[in-house]
Amino acid sequence: MSDTEVSDLTQNIESTSPAGQGFTDPHYGPAGRPRLPRRVVRALRRRLGITLLVVAALIAAGVYYGYRISAKTSSFVEGVAQTGTVRQAVAISGTIEPTTQSDLYFASSGTVSTINVAAGQVVKSGQLLATLDNTTANNQITQAQSALSTAQANLNSAIAALPVGNAVNSQGLTQTQLSVNQDQAQLALDQATYTQDQAIVTNFCQAGPSSTECQTAQQNLIAAQSTVSHDNQLIAQDQLGLTATENKNQQSADQAAASVTSAQDQLSSAEAACSGTCTTQQDAAIASAQAQLSSAEVSQTDTLTSNQTSLAQSQLNLSQAQATLASDQSTEQLDSAIAGGGCSVDPSSTECVSAQSALTQQAQTVTAAQNTLANAQTQVSSTQDKNSQSLQQSQSQITLDKLQVASDQQTLATDQALISQYQITAPTDGTVEAISLTVGSPSSGGFITFKSSSTWVVDATVSDTQISSITVGQQALVTPSTATAPLFGTVTSVADTATVTSGVASFAVVVSISQTQLGANGQVINASGLFAGASASVEVITKSVSGVLTVPTSAIHTIGSRSIVFVPSGTKEKPVVVTVGATGVPLTQITSGLKAGETVIIANRSVAAATTAGPVRGLFGGGGGFGGGGLGGGGGGARAGG
Repeated sequence: MSDTEVSDLTQNIESTSPAGQGFTDPHYGPAGRPRLPRRVVRALRRRLGITLLVVAALIAAGVYYGYRISAKTSSFVEGVAQTGTVRQAVAISGTIEPTTQSDLYFASSGTVSTINVAAGQVVKSGQLLATLDNTTANNQITQAQSALSTAQANLNSAIAALPVGNAVNSQGLTQTQLSVNQDQAQLALDQATYTQDQAIVTNFCQAGPSSTECQTAQQNLIAAQSTVSHDNQLIAQDQLGLTATENKNQQSADQAAASVTSAQDQLSSAEAACSGTCTTQQDAAIASAQAQLSSAEVSQTDTLTSNQTSLAQSQLNLSQAQATLASDQSTEQLDSAIAGGGCSVDPSSTECVSAQSALTQQAQTVTAAQNTLANAQTQVSSTQDKNSQSLQQSQSQITLDKLQVASDQQTLATDQALISQYQITAPTDGTVEAISLTVGSPSSGGFITFKSSSTWVVDATVSDTQISSITVGQQALVTPSTATAPLFGTVTSVADTATVTSGVASFAVVVSISQTQLGANGQVINASGLFAGASASVEVITKSVSGVLTVPTSAIHTIGSRSIVFVPSGTKEKPVVVTVGATGVPLTQITSGLKAGETVIIANRSVAAATTAGPVRGLFGGGGGFGGGGLGGGGGGARAGG
């Protein structure tokens, strides 16, 4: 029976019903409504059940088809690993209060030493209100300053000694190299003398008057005389150059000495101006004068070293020119003797015998000169190695001294930072409302009630698991419940004693909201739109790292002790193990596993499509559709059959 047939049948029964005529019949219900026969009801139920099953099947088919289409067209929601800033923060909440009172606590425990204000007193921002006994802290600061001064002095000494050591090493190397050059010149001279002696023995004592040697001796004599004359000119030029170098060196040495004297005078003047305890400006003037003196002394050392090098070079040039002249003069003398003697000396004469003996001795002299040169060259290499080791040692000492200075600076900064925990200062301009502190008594639980005249604050609390991360001076982002954009703030007070309620410990924290904020375009605007008593969420920035590789935090998954991200690989996802650093919202630092520019998967739309089809699939069981378990599941719905 079709739906149309069922409808027609129902209409026919209603049209023949005597309803309204006031009689009662077993086939009619109350108010004369027709009561359908049982066989008709069973038929209707059977038809309705079949119809619903068909509808459900069509819906299921549509869901499956839709999922298939979604899977075919799925794509990833992606992010990119890129350089950015990660901020770690502690999230707390509190209540915004306008220019009303707040309780200021010491950030450290101790004995109250001074109370510098009275109730009702008007104070300025930053004004000291009360202090704890900080004798120990001051002693630590004094020791840290002394250690830093010693470390800085050691570093300055090491830095100042470096150019001096280099100058000494350079001078030693220059002297050694000069010895090599002189030995080379001496060897050349001895070899020239040997050559001359050999020529005398060979050419003068053995050649005949008609030999080629005797015929060209006159020509050689003329050439040798010209060479000697040129050598004399070169020596004169080198002597003038040496004199000029000496004069220039003296001028530069005098200027360097004057600079050192001037710097010493400035330092003496700065030290004389500081009698007893020095002011910060006087300390700075003394430090500047010391730096200028050190610079002048280093410059003087460099000048002297440069002068010694240039003078040694000029002296070497003159020595070489003189050696060349001596050699050329010997050649001239030989040529003159050969030409003047007319090549007529008897080989057995005393002159020739002496010449042979001189030749033998000169050969020994040449050998000795060669050995001396070899030793000098070895000494150069040894000096270079020694200088290199000395330089490395000096540089290593400077590095160690720098590390010590940095360590002492950090210690001093830490000790100085602790001083702020021994003080209560006015966070803004305002009025001291009440004082719950007593000089000489422990600070625990005590505070100063302060009323700001121009600022808003957030009175918040942190748990005992968060308190160790919160310190005075930390920056914060305050988002009022009435706004979406955060405001800048600063932690101005942290209680050192917990308040226990129902066994739960909490610590009071005050965050001052800056009166001026930066707008979207960088302009300065006044904080506005704040309401007294409104709640606010606060993110206290506990750590911030910039210029690091980051990915969206939502892209990172934790499996056991490992962190992974998924990267696209074709149409699939591939897991990559990464090492995370600072974790924040919305970015997390990646220290290894990824490179800048790599794509990471934040979400997979194909998984989302399958999930959205879930409620429709519920028609076939647990929790969907018609009455409880749905068609085909336990519980309600129309039943087929009857």
